[in-house]
Order: sequence, then structure tokens, then C-alpha cells
Amino acid sequence: MISFKKLKEKYNILLQARQAELTQYQIIINPHFIANGLNVINADFITGNKNVNESLEEFTEILSYCFSNTSKRKISLFKEILCIQKLIAFQKKRYSERFYVDFTILDPYEIANKLKIPKMTLLTLIENVFKHAEIHDPENPALINIKIIKVNGIPELNLHINNKILSPEHIRFSSKSGIQAVEYILQCYYPNRHLLNYAIAGNNFRLSLQINYGQKV
Repeated sequence: MISFKKLKEKYNILLQARQAELTQYQIIINPHFIANGLNVINADFITGNKNVNESLEEFTEILSYCFSNTSKRKISLFKEILCIQKLIAFQKKRYSERFYVDFTILDPYEIANKLKIPKMTLLTLIENVFKHAEIHDPENPALINIKIIKVNGIPELNLHINNKILSPEHIRFSSKSGIQAVEYILQCYYPNRHLLNYAIAGNNFRLSLQINYGQKV
């Protein structure tokens, strides 16, 4: 018969391994996101984009968010949404009149202020739009929708992304690690309380994420 002490030791070992793996997946997200942003700034310098200084300032603010509160595993959902808005403004300034992204938020901000989310999970999924989507086609704008509702008094976060893609093969492989990292992190924090689905059909990419917070706020 296994003693309680040995069970506890085994549980602690498994927990430490799980936490180490989770940290590794969270580390994957930062370089993936930062490298893409630096590529944007570099391209702006090369092409002589007149907004490069403003873009650099905005990206610095985004980096500040990425590297602040690094000891915290989760952060305010409101802060994550603010950073997403900065990311979209950063990209819009880069492309100016050739920017066709329909971004909407249906969110009572007082709810988002009370909720937390693993840092950069939403940001990573949305950043993939700017890496892989065709955002210059006015007939097929990229759609990004964030909605926070209450179901029987329990908050539920919904993210929907729908966009035309540049290359099915490119998104299938180059974004794999970012999405898989987000998937793993969500599974750790919201087991049986989240759904993450994504699919490529022809030249169209769709993603939906739903998180049920499990308790009233």
C-alpha cells in the first residue's frame, strides 16, 4: 500500500514537471511574436515608411507589456485587450489606406477588468493574422471579433478570426508552434472549460476560441 507521503511526493514531482513544461510553452510565444514585430520595423526602415518612428514607439509599448509582470502567469484580460488594440494600431499605421481589418469588441469593460488570462495568448493568435492573412483586399477584409458575455452569470470569452490567407502551406507550418503553445497553455489553465478550433478551407482560415471562467464575478 502506497503511503500518503509517497503519493504527495509523486504528485509534487508531476506538478513541477507540468509547471516546467508550461513555462517552456510560454517562452515559445515571446520570440515568435517579437521576431515578427522586428521584421515589420526593419521593413519600414528599408522602404522609408514615414511612420517608422511612431511604429517603433508603439512597438516599444507592446514590448513593455510583453516583458512586464513576468513573474505572473496570468494577467488582466483588460490589459491583454489594450495591448491587442495597440498591435492593431501599429499594423494600421504601417499599411495606411491598404489596411482592411474589421476589428470589433463586444465587452462590458468592467467584466474584463475582473478576469485574468495567460499573458499573450489572445495576442499571439491575433498577431498571426498580420503574419499570414491577406489584409490588403477590400473585398475580403480580415475579421477579428472579441466578445465577453455572461452565461447564467458566468463570464465567457469568445474570440473569432476569419481571414483570407496568403498561402495554406505557409500558415500550416510556420504558425504551428505559436498555436500549439497557446493550445497547451489553455489546456493547463482551463481544462474542460475551453474550446479552440481552427481550420483551413481553400484560401480561408478560421479560428474560434471560447473560455468559460467557471465562476461568477
